[in-house]
Amino acid sequence: MNNSLYKRLSIDEGFPRRIFNTSLILSVIIILLSMGRASYQVIMGLAIGMGISLVFFGVLWSTVDRFLLMGKKRGGSLFFIIGLSKHFILGVFLFFIFRYSRVNPISLSIGISLVHIVIILKVAGIGMVNYANRTVRS
Repeated sequence: MNNSLYKRLSIDEGFPRRIFNTSLILSVIIILLSMGRASYQVIMGLAIGMGISLVFFGVLWSTVDRFLLMGKKRGGSLFFIIGLSKHFILGVFLFFIFRYSRVNPISLSIGISLVHIVIILKVAGIGMVNYANRTVRS
């Protein structure tokens, strides 16, 4: 990676916590706003999808922390096992959701993508602020 690009997009230690908090607040706001206008299936799809997204982000966050603390040799197998089991658990969970409840799949997909959207917007914001700071100094 280009060294100057890396310096412009570097993040601090509290970045994952801010991602989680922003995603949680945004989830609550979206659920509250959709309660008056959307159907039960849409609201449940959003709520379940956002819950999945937040839980899996938390699992990824703690796994990466443990991986960095344990080192590459011991942490690599743990990272691999958790990554595979996470997808298996998600598959089983989604099977039961679609089998036994009436959830809108589009709203479920939107809910699952919430944390990803927040990460993209936060990184884009960091990049724009750093670019603006660099042009102001020049």
